[in-house]
Amino acid sequence: MKKLLLATFNPGKIKEYRLLLKGLPFKLVTLKNFGVKEKFEENKKTLEENAREKAKFYSKLTNLPTIADDSGLEIEFLKGEPGVRSRRWLGYEASDKELIAFALKKLKNVPWQKRKAQLRTILALVIPNREIPCGGRTPVFIFEGKIRGIIAREPKGRLLKGYPFRPLFYLPKFKKTFAELGLKKEIQIGHRKKAIKKLIPVLRAKLIRTVKFLNCKIDVSKKVFRPRPETEFWTALAIKEIKKLRGKINPERSRRIEVLDIFSATGCVGVSVLKNVKNSFCDFVDIDENALEEIKINLKINKIEKGRYRIIKSDVFEKINKKYDFILANPPYVALERISEVQPSVLKEEPALALFGGRDGMDYIRRFLREVKNYLTLPAKNLAGGKFYLEFDPRQKNEIEKKEEYRFKFKKDQFKKWRFLVGLK
Repeated sequence: MKKLLLATFNPGKIKEYRLLLKGLPFKLVTLKNFGVKEKFEENKKTLEENAREKAKFYSKLTNLPTIADDSGLEIEFLKGEPGVRSRRWLGYEASDKELIAFALKKLKNVPWQKRKAQLRTILALVIPNREIPCGGRTPVFIFEGKIRGIIAREPKGRLLKGYPFRPLFYLPKFKKTFAELGLKKEIQIGHRKKAIKKLIPVLRAKLIRTVKFLNCKIDVSKKVFRPRPETEFWTALAIKEIKKLRGKINPERSRRIEVLDIFSATGCVGVSVLKNVKNSFCDFVDIDENALEEIKINLKINKIEKGRYRIIKSDVFEKINKKYDFILANPPYVALERISEVQPSVLKEEPALALFGGRDGMDYIRRFLREVKNYLTLPAKNLAGGKFYLEFDPRQKNEIEKKEEYRFKFKKDQFKKWRFLVGLK
């Protein structure tokens, strides 16, 4: 498991990181684990500079991917003070209680409406060159998280060492100070979580080269659309259905099950079928050259025999000339009109061709539904072939329901959202 260094000596911050990064395929290690005692002096002019230089400093010492942050309280009435100087506002020797008293003194007699403030975190991820060759440069990624509130007139809640301003930071939405919420709630809504939420897709894209999809190992080193949990969920259900059909028509191994994985990307759907269903054959279809290369890699690492598949470069069904028992489709369906909802890291790391389906996200879905009936087998007597599975955005369900030439069964994913359908010719 790949190691990820948490560049802090603060035990509270380490605990917070471990909770927020739980479930990711990294071994989280600390400076103490490596016997590092050198302390980085946070004396830069901005939070960004401190976070960046601290991450670079400790990454160079350990030769590990490293995350570091710097946080500060920014009070509007004080023109952003203490900001980057939050810990050294009164000098490094000042206690938490002295910092609280100083903040209250600065805001003495300041009316409630002018006591607005924000807690802001800048998080930096540094990745050594051995992980990502960048022509001698050390890749650095910066993420921001912030939460807005008001400076209370007196501290309330538990004072945690190293976090002097949380008992003063009042959140009108909760009618409590940050410290009164309790540590778990603080972590759930806090500024650091917001920064880490932006960090996670980049960690996945830059450091995770393979992912697990059902019982397959899927390479994601190429710039292609990455497997999602929702897709894994419906693929497992499709495989169960395909196995039922194989059991009915194959007692004498009379013919193989024909499957089409269209809009393949990594090929995770089709590879899973081939690995789990005996005597099945799969055509993989995509228009993107990177995807076609990725499919080859994933067929190889999952030891799929060459006679069980074809890889076809095609714009949807353009170069398809046969019929299938099952067609499995995960088309681009993100609406361009909702591009603001897509995380910037996803826009940067995944190809637009695999994400966007036109203004309303329905371009490829409409085309698929117009043409899919021409490529489905007719089910034999008492056999349930000729089916297709189609993934979509939950907001597209009503539009898809208007396609009356098919019998649809709409299904919810593991998150209880309408996510895919099973269609019959």
